[in-house]
This record gives sequence, C-alpha cells and structure tokens, in this order.
Amino acid sequence: MSSISTSSEEGSSARGGEDMVRAGVAFVDWIQDSGDDDWDETFDDDHDEGPQLRWEAYKTAWKNCLDRIRHIVHKLHEPVVNSISQQIGDAYSQTLPGLPHPELPVIAVSNLAGGSTFLDELSQHLDPDEDDEEPSIYTNHISPAQCPNLTSGMRALITGFTKRPPDKRKGPSLEGCGSSTLASYDITILDAWYRALRRDREKRDQPLPNLVSSHTEIPFIFVVSLLSPQSPTYLHVTYPRSTLAVLRIRQFSVPSGARLLDEIILGTFFSVDFGPDIILGPAALSFIIDHFERYDSSVEGLIHTLQLAYLKHFTHEPLSLLCYTMPSESESSSSFESLLFTRLVTEKDKDVDAWTRTSLGNKVLNARDEFFESAQVKRVGFGLLRLVFDFLSERGFKAQNMSILKLACKMANRKIISDIDLLVAQIKNLKLSEVERLLSDIYDYFEEASDEWKAIVSLQDMDDGKRAKAGLAHWFQQYIEVAATPLDDLMLAEIWYSGLTPYPMELVNPSMRSTVVGGLLRPYEFASHPSSSSGWAGSIADMPDTSILFQRYLDSGRMINVYDWYETFRGVLEMQREEGRASPRKKGKGKGKAKAKDKEDEKKWQLECQARFMRALHELDYMGFLKHTGRKADHVLKTVFEIGDDE
Repeated sequence: MSSISTSSEEGSSARGGEDMVRAGVAFVDWIQDSGDDDWDETFDDDHDEGPQLRWEAYKTAWKNCLDRIRHIVHKLHEPVVNSISQQIGDAYSQTLPGLPHPELPVIAVSNLAGGSTFLDELSQHLDPDEDDEEPSIYTNHISPAQCPNLTSGMRALITGFTKRPPDKRKGPSLEGCGSSTLASYDITILDAWYRALRRDREKRDQPLPNLVSSHTEIPFIFVVSLLSPQSPTYLHVTYPRSTLAVLRIRQFSVPSGARLLDEIILGTFFSVDFGPDIILGPAALSFIIDHFERYDSSVEGLIHTLQLAYLKHFTHEPLSLLCYTMPSESESSSSFESLLFTRLVTEKDKDVDAWTRTSLGNKVLNARDEFFESAQVKRVGFGLLRLVFDFLSERGFKAQNMSILKLACKMANRKIISDIDLLVAQIKNLKLSEVERLLSDIYDYFEEASDEWKAIVSLQDMDDGKRAKAGLAHWFQQYIEVAATPLDDLMLAEIWYSGLTPYPMELVNPSMRSTVVGGLLRPYEFASHPSSSSGWAGSIADMPDTSILFQRYLDSGRMINVYDWYETFRGVLEMQREEGRASPRKKGKGKGKAKAKDKEDEKKWQLECQARFMRALHELDYMGFLKHTGRKADHVLKTVFEIGDDE
C-alpha cells in the first residue's frame, strides 16, 4: 500500500505563483460554456434564428475538434504515465540492499506543458476503478500556494490524506477519535491514519486506538511537477547534498515544445485519419503557432487559442450556421436566403429565377461534399509531403527556415512552390537504392488500386533507375501542386474554412492602454454594442464623473494641483446642477426659511461634490494615471501625456 503526494515546483521565479499552481491542481476546463445568452451576434441579412443556430453549430464543431486534441494529448502522455506508474509500483519492492539509510522515492516530472491534464491522467491511471473499496494507492494533490512555510506544508500533506469524506474507498476518517488533541501538522496523525489502513478490514469501522508516539514507516512517494528543465532539476539546484542523499530521484519528461505543437496541429488539421468540421486557414494557424512559440507553450494555452479561432469564425460569418444542415424556413429568413443566393450564383448558372428553397439546400449540400473532398485530397497530399520530407531529413537534408509545420501552413495558401522545387532537387540527388526505398514507402502509403498507387507501380517497374528517379521527382511535384490548390476558390468555402481571415489577436493580447483611455474619453460609445453606428454627441456635463475628471486631467500640465483640479471638476457638476434645477424659487412669504434651506442644501451639495471628486480620483489612481510625490502634498504627477487619435 502506498501513498502518493503530487506537488508543483516551489520558489520558481520564472513564472508567477498562479502559473505554478496550474501544474499541481486542475483549474482549466476543456470547454468553457459562456451560455446562450451571451451569443447575440447578428447581421443585417441574418436568419431569425441565426445566433442560436451558429451557437449550436459552434458547440458541435468545437467538441469534435476538442475530442481529437484530447486523444492526441492522451497518446503523447500515455508512455510517460505508464513509466511513472511502473516506477511507483516498484518504488518499495526494488530497493538497493546495504544502504546506510532508507531513501524516499521522488519522481520529478519536467517540462510539464500538459499542466493539470497530465496529473489528472496519472491519477486516473493509478486509481482507475471508482468502485474499488480497497485501493492500494492514495493520492493527495498539493500546490505551492498551500506551502508558504514548513508548518503549512505539513498541514496540507497530512490533512489531504486524513480529512476524507466518510467513504470506505477513501480511507478512514479521524473525526471523533481524539485526533483534535494533536496539532494538524503533527505527523503522528498521519501515522495513525496509515496504521488504521493496515488493520483487519472487518475491524476497520471501529474507533481508532489511542495514538502512540512510535511512528510507522509510511511508504511515501512524491511526484513533483517541475517547470524547470530536466537537467539540472530544481531539486538538485535548491536542496543541499545532505537532503539529496535521502532522496531517490527518478526523472521523467513530458513531451512539450515543438513536438507537442506539431502533433496537435498536424494531427488535428492535416491528418488523413481525421477531418475537422471547421478548417482553420493559414492566417489563423500562423498566429497560433507564433503565439505558442513565443508566449504560452502549454496545452491549455494552445487549446484556448484554437477555441478563440473557432469562435471568431462563427461570430463573423453569417453563413456558418449552414455548417451542418439547412435551417428551417421562416417568415423573416428571406433576406438570409437572398444572401445565400448571391453567394451561390455564378455566370455559368442559368434559369436562376427558377431556383427554389429546395434547390438552394441541394446546392449547399453539393458544395459541402465538394469542399470536404478537396480538403481530404489536400490532407493526403500533405501526408505524402511529410513522408518525403521525413525521408530526406533522415538522410541529412536540412533547409533554413523549413519545418514540416511551416510547410503545412504554406501548403494551405499555395506558397509552397519554391519549397517543392528544393525537395524535388533533393530527390533527384538520391542514390538509386534510396529511390527504391522511397518508392516502397510511397507504395505503402497509398491505398491499393488508387490512381496514385498505379503511378508508383509503373515507376517501380521501370528498368532504368535514372528514369525512375526523374519520373518520381516529376510526379511528386505535380501531385503536390495539385493538392496545394487553395480551398478559398471552392463554392461556399467560407462556411467551413476560415481562409485568410485574421486571428482575433485583440482577445489574446489586448491593447490595455488604448482600451482604458478610449473608455474614459468615449464612455457611452465604449459601452454600446459594436453593431451600433450612432455616435454620441453630448457635452462633457453628460459624462460620468471619472470621465469628467480625466478630461480635466488631460488639460493640465505635468503636475496637477488637486484643489484646482477639484474646482474645475465642480464647475462641470454645477453645469449638471443648473440643467437639472427645478422651477424658480417663489418670492414673498417664508423668504427667511427659504434662505436657511438653501444654505443647508448648498452645504450638502458641497459635500456631494467632494465625495464624487474623491471617488473619481481614487478610480484614476487605481488605474495608474496618478503618481504621488512627497515634494508637494497638494500636487500629483501625471503618468499619461499624449493621447493618439486611435484612442
């Protein structure tokens, strides 16, 4: 029986504590459902149920893509998970005899790009049966946030095992057994809990005996997820030799970096075994690859960028609701059908006046079949390109700025011609024996009796090796050029293909400065719906208090006198007061009482102006527009000076 504690690397300065917690506990959902109420994107020529239909189509398309990514990630993690599980099972059975002191098994997992996903897969592999009443392994997840010091770390370690729900499968609970007399970080509590597990199963539900001072050797196995590289690990750099002497460290590395990116992108969008319902174009793929390589190389980050690309497609293309089926006919869908008719009609079409709704639906289905057939041809062509590229790379071929992932992006928009010429030249330089090997690999790649298979058979039957080599190079070049035909040229390709539509980078890397300044300068336009074209033409008196104060902020110099700032702010509030003032005061009887009341109202108004000024001032200070100085107590420094036209 073993107990496993998984934790993240502590004290890393490369990333913040929040990033380190990601490696220890699961906090990112694979699908974040924002709800149907937030999906309100509409178009001028839209179906009356367009937003809802696009939302349903998006969920279906993204689920299929996500399931594929999960499958790929699971395949990448599976060998490492199996190796770690084997190491855990043999941790206390295969020990070296004659050691001067016992060693504590520690498994260090480096390059944890999978984050919480990998730890979840490992936990499920160690304890797969949810109905097992007698598990052999108990797990406890510990994050760096739970270990600010030694006492808190011990408390998290002990309570993570002992404070379990009253479930037989989860192990015994120490509640009501006198354990409260000990500190929660006392190892004696965990010792008693472990001894209870070793007792006879028939007596397991009885009260635990009194705690004793002697400690049972608890078979701990620590699985530590590290953000640092595999060699040297954070453990070897941080802990002294005396501590490392009692640790038996085994290192494992999870696939990450370029390999992870290649497997997910190529396996999802360029695999002959899988066809996504929505195919991303070269513009979106190039941004996703660049963002992964520069900023976030985690699985969760890659999934989120792909998900945003899918969201962008369904929120900016009105015909994307036709991704799966033709919507039902409704009274207000005539404008949508007119839009569809405009996209479908070509100069070759005749008798377009006789087209009916049924004929439109049939043309959409035909366009869908044609698109996915062409997409499959492109994927098969890329598979051949990858086969030849890998074959040449194994024989020492290297080209600057050429990788299989970049070739995939270039193949999507037919920018691969120059690269194909380079590969063709390398094929012509192969030895005859290597040409035979390459022909054999291509022969196994294509299905039997296909046109490509027949072409390879004819090349293999040639007696002249030089002619076979030249014929292979010529056939390969022609085949890839045909497969590289852009999908944009197909009818209604915009429904299933994002094409050259740019990636919504403002969602991944928003311009914080221009957004905040623009919201303060034009608050009503900032809060209105993007589809609203009506501009706001009000005065400064109609703005919120923070915007009023920010306008006066821009009119001042480098240093602002707070009292003068308040006076200009109050002047605008006086304008608001005058515009909202009631009818003129009555003269005559009760004139003294009216003056007293006006004096009291004026005092309240002064307090209100001061309170509104302080609230707006604190908001600007919170947003970083102010810098306090000790030289002049009644002055503040500006941090923003020039405002561009785009803001």
